Amino acid sequence: MLQSQPAPSPNGFAFPPMPAALRAIHEEEVKPSPDPYRISHAIAADLGLATEVLKVINSPAFGRRRQVASIPDAIAQVGLANVTNLVSAAALRASLVGLARTRLDRYWDTSMDVALVCARVAKEYTGIAPDTAYTLGLFHDCGIPLLLALRPDYGPAVKRAVSGGWKITEAEQHHFGTTHAAVGYRVALHWNLPQEIAIAILHHHHYPEVLTTGGIADEVRTLISVLKLGEHVSAEFRAEAFGREPDEWGRVGERVLDHLAIGDLEFLDLRDSLLAMLRGRS
Repeated sequence: MLQSQPAPSPNGFAFPPMPAALRAIHEEEVKPSPDPYRISHAIAADLGLATEVLKVINSPAFGRRRQVASIPDAIAQVGLANVTNLVSAAALRASLVGLARTRLDRYWDTSMDVALVCARVAKEYTGIAPDTAYTLGLFHDCGIPLLLALRPDYGPAVKRAVSGGWKITEAEQHHFGTTHAAVGYRVALHWNLPQEIAIAILHHHHYPEVLTTGGIADEVRTLISVLKLGEHVSAEFRAEAFGREPDEWGRVGERVLDHLAIGDLEFLDLRDSLLAMLRGRS
């Protein structure tokens, strides 16, 4: 069942700090006449963010025919809003690294897999900007490291419950009074991400209900469909490397492909191409 209202954040929850570059961007964006030079200068001043944005935007998932050489070039080619999404994604990842009490290398590797697949699928099969899909792919489970940082018993409690047949969001709600989806939704709003990304984060564990529930924008339905495909391809890729169990694709895959208008044979070719892309970045 879809959440009509997101569960409250647990006591002691604190939003990850927003870096100065992103604050400067948001302050400039709300002005009557935003200055692209000020914005590009704010991003370029944070070398780590600028490097990550250029790396992502030049990746095969975005399919650019010409390399983007600088932040001003990126803004000129893909637009300010799209670059801001990528800055937000890179900044949140930087803010969360080291926050949890346990290493999250596998979590970040998987999130990057999903994000890159989402960007490419969005570009090839939807009218949604690749950066929007990429940002959702990277952010969709960002509540997990935040809950790990807040509650040292989060990992063991959820692992036991899921092993016993619970869904992860059911286990989280039962033990902690909230879910990682609800926490991620609040972070997305706090970081001024587009509304459609925040809503997709909130509902991404409720597929295929999102396809039939009224009041949900078509763009959100498509974003979550792209995310489910991204999660599936990542799970297949990680199974090759680490022997992971299969994901939920058997339950939702047919609905996802129908929504994205991807035929079964076409999907086999697409999956092979996406897996090759992920192997190439490893």
